[in-house]
Amino acid sequence: MQTIYHAKWLSLLCFDTYVAYDVGSVALMKRDFSNPPDYHELIKRIRQDIIHHLDKTGATLQAFRDYDNPMEFFNQIPINSPMALGNVIDNLYLTL
Repeated sequence: MQTIYHAKWLSLLCFDTYVAYDVGSVALMKRDFSNPPDYHELIKRIRQDIIHHLDKTGATLQAFRDYDNPMEFFNQIPINSPMALGNVIDNLYLTL
């Protein structure tokens, strides 16, 4: 089974591996990142944008992780629990 959903499941094993949640997300990102030739190039461009954002704002990677705050809705999650970068990217991208 070679689907984006399978890749998402596998990405749980590698905490900071980014895989878009669905094919709709991939289509939007391809559009906004100048239709890269493959998924690897798309992820590379997303990574470069995050690095640029951190350099420009002086933020840390942990501060970037804090953009996703599931504790706001799920108080069972301990405060300062690490958030996977993929969750942060998807939440930021799809809500902005």
